[in-house]
Amino acid sequence: DGAPLHWRAHQAPDGVLDLAALSPEGRSEQALGYAAFTLTNEVAREVTMLVGASDQVAVWHDGRLIHSRGDARPYRPDDERVGPIRLAPGANRFVVKVLNERGGWKLGVRLVDRDGQPLHR
Repeated sequence: DGAPLHWRAHQAPDGVLDLAALSPEGRSEQALGYAAFTLTNEVAREVTMLVGASDQVAVWHDGRLIHSRGDARPYRPDDERVGPIRLAPGANRFVVKVLNERGGWKLGVRLVDRDGQPLHR
């Protein structure tokens, strides 16, 4: 409709974004949304990203596409493993794109270390 779009700060205490609840008028059919976060790291390290998304998803790390899935499926926590991802010292920026065709519209992302332990905030 030509209206400008803006980023909004949001924290998901349980680690899951309900994108339909965050969208204007609760819209989720044929909808596209983005989530972004920055992880500041003191030293270089390798991590794995656990992703759950409905439906299609793509992930960028510091501007480089590291994961893409184009099929429709329901949200399942930790459904996909992305990695290893090499984190550099300093700021590491992530952008996640979620395209929902119909039904629920959720996104969950977790970063874990080599032992599968969650990274601390």
